[in-house]
Amino acid sequence: DKLLATMAWVLGTSLLCGALFGIVIVMLHRRSVLFREDAVRSVALVLLLNYTCYVAAECVGFSSILALLVCAAICGQYAFIDFGADTRRSMFEVADLLRLFADALVYGCFGMAAASLFAAPSATPQPPAGSSYPRSSPCQAHARQPPRRRYFANHGTNQLR
Repeated sequence: DKLLATMAWVLGTSLLCGALFGIVIVMLHRRSVLFREDAVRSVALVLLLNYTCYVAAECVGFSSILALLVCAAICGQYAFIDFGADTRRSMFEVADLLRLFADALVYGCFGMAAASLFAAPSATPQPPAGSSYPRSSPCQAHARQPPRRRYFANHGTNQLR
């Protein structure tokens, strides 16, 4: 019962926050001369104001992703229609650039994960024999492991890593 009420609260407040920011952005777009004069500034302002919605929802404790989704949907539905041809072309170019950056980030993470799978077996930490750590998140279990000893050829001694 309490979980359902919390979910309804987060959903409702996030939708309201996103809708409020989306309506404000559309109203600013329709009333401000700055949006009509320069395509680059118009695209930058829309992106910045959408990011402001994300940050505001995050600071208040609402679901920032849901608020951003609603805000972007409202902006896309109502503000995009009013953009000129130059602004639309600029928005598509910026969206393509952001897609390229996101792809590079995702494939870079995949590459690092794949490289860690093929790392030397001694590089992966093993718990001491006979120990049983409580099952928890992998980060917490890794933090409780004792430091490993690693041989450094430069010093000729075993040192803590």
